[in-house]
Amino acid sequence: MKEILKKVLTSKNFVVNNYIISIGINNNLSLNEFLVLVYLDNKFSNIFDVELMSNQLGLDLANTMEAFNSLMIKGFVTLDAVTDSEGRLNEVINLDGI
Repeated sequence: MKEILKKVLTSKNFVVNNYIISIGINNNLSLNEFLVLVYLDNKFSNIFDVELMSNQLGLDLANTMEAFNSLMIKGFVTLDAVTDSEGRLNEVINLDGI
């Protein structure tokens, strides 16, 4: 697990907000949950793309989805359905639970 964390933090310039760190500590988040939360906090687009998230974090798809689902169950993130300007329905990530 330490190797995964090292790989993620050295491969992309993530900003880890002190508040996100306190959420991780106070809620006993797993390493994967914490990484997904940091990723989402740093993401410029709120469109849900689990494959991109998985690739950028260096986690397999199953572990990424498990961590994301756990964050949803804990109320930190939600997926909202939004219609874009062309009438397509997109799933967007909402971090208001943080």
